[in-house]
Amino acid sequence: MSKRSDITQHSFRGTLTSNEILTIVASLEKEKGEQLKDSLRQLLFLISTSPEGQRIEGGQMIIDQIVKIFCTLNESEIQALCLSILLNFNSKSGLAVNDSHIQTLYASLIQTIHSADETISESATYQLIQAVKKLPEFKQFLVQRSGFLKKTTEILLQENSSSSSSSQQIVSNDHVKSAFLDIIIQLTLQKNLKWNQIELIELINALEVISGSEERQLEEDSLEAKAQQLLPLLKMKISKQGKESKQQNCDECQKLGEELIRNEEQKRIIEEES
Repeated sequence: MSKRSDITQHSFRGTLTSNEILTIVASLEKEKGEQLKDSLRQLLFLISTSPEGQRIEGGQMIIDQIVKIFCTLNESEIQALCLSILLNFNSKSGLAVNDSHIQTLYASLIQTIHSADETISESATYQLIQAVKKLPEFKQFLVQRSGFLKKTTEILLQENSSSSSSSQQIVSNDHVKSAFLDIIIQLTLQKNLKWNQIELIELINALEVISGSEERQLEEDSLEAKAQQLLPLLKMKISKQGKESKQQNCDECQKLGEELIRNEEQKRIIEEES
């Protein structure tokens, strides 16, 4: 087969896939239950098997519709399928998920993580961690602009010992705290993130409160163990960002100094010529 024929066939397959995707997306709003799940699975298959960098027509409309379904139908399996579609679509097409969608996804997942049903909470935590791993815009939003670090600090410092708290509420609070710490642990593993410095310092202070004594034997999944694991990692982030900030200031000062010298030199030349 000639190279021209290969290109033509590849283009035809790409057009066919785009048309199939748009047809499925157009029908999603009318579907419910298993029919909706089947369509989402089919959509995920088409997107995940499409060629890298292939332009899919109506990309923004596809993202809009999937985000809408994700937030409207609070069912873990549907949300997981929607998020997988978004992550694969972002990876394949290179089309970024915009800020409003990121904020919507974040708000919906955080609300679900607070569920008293531990299985639902764990599913939402897993989905959020997948977004952290695969969406650069999402993880930067989390540590810089979302208030997530501040929210984590507030949750960690909530008291479980109130006389009005039932044992069930205490367990619920603990699994939410644990979920937030799991997300923070995942964020510390990501490179090149610029953390909100003030919120990060407050979070470190909260972790020091709950971490307890390092001499005590702790269960691996306990809040105290996770806090002890996080403290050195977050302190390293603070130190690194401080050094980078100082270096940036030094570089800016040097540039200003060089510009001042050039201006003075030009001024001297003009005066000599006049």
